[in-house]
Amino acid sequence: MKNALVAMAVAGMAATSLFGSASAKVVLQETIPGVAVEGSELLVALPIRNAGDTTAFRVTVTDIELRGGRLDRPTLPAQLGTIAPDESVVLNLRFDVRRLAPSSTLRLEIEGRFAGAQDRNDRRDRDSDRDRRRDRDRSGDRDDLHEFRILATIQVPAAAPGAATTGTNKGKTNTTHGPYPALPQAPQTEDNEFRAPTPLGTPRLIFLPTATGTAAQNPGGAGAAVGFVFDTQSGGVANRFPPDPSGVSSGSSNVVLATGNLYIKYSIDGGATFTTISNLSTVFGDNPDGGYCCDQVVHYVPSIDRMVWLIQTNQPKDAAGNVTGPNSLRVAWAKPSDIASNFYGAWTWFDVSSSFLGLSNNWLDFPDLSTSNGYLYLSVDDTATGGLVVARISYADMQLPGGSTVTWDFTHPSDSKSAVSSHLTQNASNIMYWAGHNSTSQLRIFRWADGANTYSWTDVNNTSYSTADYTSKAPDGQYWLDPRPKGDSIIGAARKPFVGLVAPGQPTPADQLWFAWDAGRDATFQQPYIRIVMVDSQSFNNVGELQVWNSNNAFAYPALAVNSSTAEVAISLMWGGGGSFYMNNAVGFLGDFVVYNTTSSNVTLTANPANATGCDDASGGAVKGRCTRSGDYLSVRRVGSASGLFGTLGYEVNLVDSTKSTDCLTAPGCVQNVRWIEWGRPGDINPQPPRIN
Repeated sequence: MKNALVAMAVAGMAATSLFGSASAKVVLQETIPGVAVEGSELLVALPIRNAGDTTAFRVTVTDIELRGGRLDRPTLPAQLGTIAPDESVVLNLRFDVRRLAPSSTLRLEIEGRFAGAQDRNDRRDRDSDRDRRRDRDRSGDRDDLHEFRILATIQVPAAAPGAATTGTNKGKTNTTHGPYPALPQAPQTEDNEFRAPTPLGTPRLIFLPTATGTAAQNPGGAGAAVGFVFDTQSGGVANRFPPDPSGVSSGSSNVVLATGNLYIKYSIDGGATFTTISNLSTVFGDNPDGGYCCDQVVHYVPSIDRMVWLIQTNQPKDAAGNVTGPNSLRVAWAKPSDIASNFYGAWTWFDVSSSFLGLSNNWLDFPDLSTSNGYLYLSVDDTATGGLVVARISYADMQLPGGSTVTWDFTHPSDSKSAVSSHLTQNASNIMYWAGHNSTSQLRIFRWADGANTYSWTDVNNTSYSTADYTSKAPDGQYWLDPRPKGDSIIGAARKPFVGLVAPGQPTPADQLWFAWDAGRDATFQQPYIRIVMVDSQSFNNVGELQVWNSNNAFAYPALAVNSSTAEVAISLMWGGGGSFYMNNAVGFLGDFVVYNTTSSNVTLTANPANATGCDDASGGAVKGRCTRSGDYLSVRRVGSASGLFGTLGYEVNLVDSTKSTDCLTAPGCVQNVRWIEWGRPGDINPQPPRIN
């Protein structure tokens, strides 16, 4: 992990005696916890990670003490089971704390025991006599177990409602004059470490589950509710997976941008054909920080006719691997006409680094973009603090010539820990919103008005959900769904305006804020699914909930946008699993209870751990020796200034030759393809001429 909390839990035993090797060891340590408050109750979701190089078996917590608090949950001893190297188990805690002061810190101490691999084998030999084993377990004489101790500092969240003052900084923009000669690219070293998990809230039922499931079907047919303008296939970059795609269209000027890990594609014919650039130094003429890296996001601002391209960079490091400087979010913007004329010379850009935001050399990860009436907003995780930063630049500054001084305002990540890894609200008006989970039973919603130097937050209750199991099995026996960096982060959000008639003398009803996230299977939902909460933007009451579910397959990775004329909510998502379906993209409109397939995967992307920079196992340990994961997010944007046309970038994984292999690890293997998709209601795709009476 790039970050750690206050103290490390060190296994209290000699590695040699435990494993028979001086190099083999178990090191149990805490990572950043999720923390919430319910009345006088403190909720803590504490990940315990094995940072060693051998597996810890029969991990058991025997004692938990919080200064000033009484443990209500769990009952001790608590069995955590097996923790493999670089894996974590979440210990969910609940304390009664009489003096629970907001923003205060409390000391947490945890003790326990575990066995290593050699002890496990030795114990089997010694305990072949079942009665002897039973008697010894009862007496507590466990000479094959080793003790561990964790010391951590728990910070109580700020109270709600609350508010804080923004920070600000200034700097000069730069411009491109390429194409430039290609520079050597730095290796991709992103670490998709998990963020703080969401604490388990008190079970709560506010709205009954959505009774109607959602079907995924192929498009077309008479009377289809959705029509397609484009579903254009374009090859991905084979060794850059998952692509984490983002796409946007300028509309009538016919420029489309499509990004993935780590390339950009652009089209000047509306999305029919694309040109791929996989070495970004040819656009900017440099290799900033530790090199270009990882996530990219694109957007379009119709009011100033600017396309926006955000690129994450890596941290610079010395020969020993020590971080020597910040990483950045390079934010570039250009007119579509300039992109069409010369892509390489079109851009004005600015690097929003962690040091620029007052965060020293902290690692910034998992960015997003959105727009309001007057500002471009970005969000990103500060992984050291474990919170979300939101920053913005005015449209007025974005229209200044290159080399001008521009101003960025920004929030503080310590205020938005509950919203870590969440995305911004799309189609905002003069207020930007974002949200996160205090617990599995409560949201915290943040608002920041255009032009204001303060932002605020309030809490909203929701029906409880599970984060325990996201696994989803494809027909080839592999697993595709492993949402990161936080399983239930709010990655889909949109403002749904009121559209309709208002009686004379009556106030206009408030807009709604729709927040969507991935939820794990539970007793009600047999497969992982998407949860959506609808919040009144004035009263901040929960006014509705919706689930996108199907008993036969999983739905995940929701991205939302809204038709400004009808207030219909468009969605792009991934679906698959249930042992019968490969991962694919689908789009549609919420409330139809059907989404339309846009891709045609015929295999699950898998990689060999020996060749992977970081290995993500979506199987939860069910399949060994493979890296499998489908990505982190999608995006949906309105097409240009159109109210009812939407664009998304989906992707698929296909075998190169299904007659020669049925697996990505067997030659000739598999490829990924991205698809630019434009869709809408049939009336928005083929609008009828005005009626003449």
